Amino acid sequence: MIDSILRAAGFIENVTYTQAVFKKPPAQPFVVYFDDVDNSQSSDDLRADVREHSVSFEFYAPSVASPQLEVAIEQALKNEGIFYHKTGRTWIQSERYYLTVYNFNYIEKE
Repeated sequence: MIDSILRAAGFIENVTYTQAVFKKPPAQPFVVYFDDVDNSQSSDDLRADVREHSVSFEFYAPSVASPQLEVAIEQALKNEGIFYHKTGRTWIQSERYYLTVYNFNYIEKE
């Protein structure tokens, strides 16, 4: 699901989005995501087949002139029926990027 959301928003895997960290961040806006999975639930007594994902998208942009990408992320989340929490845009001086974080959860059944 994460890949489909980010692709729908116009990001390209391992070019403008990746999991956890870029070794060398691209000059253009990009997303780093984190996916924590809890597999402690089940739909029956015999197997753990329900996974709860807690996901964070960290959207980095070198300028505030990228609001259309924030809109694209939000629209892709809405299209998947995902409710999310968005932090305000924060300037990270040491990295010279603006950061906006999206947090959401979803449940996946095997």
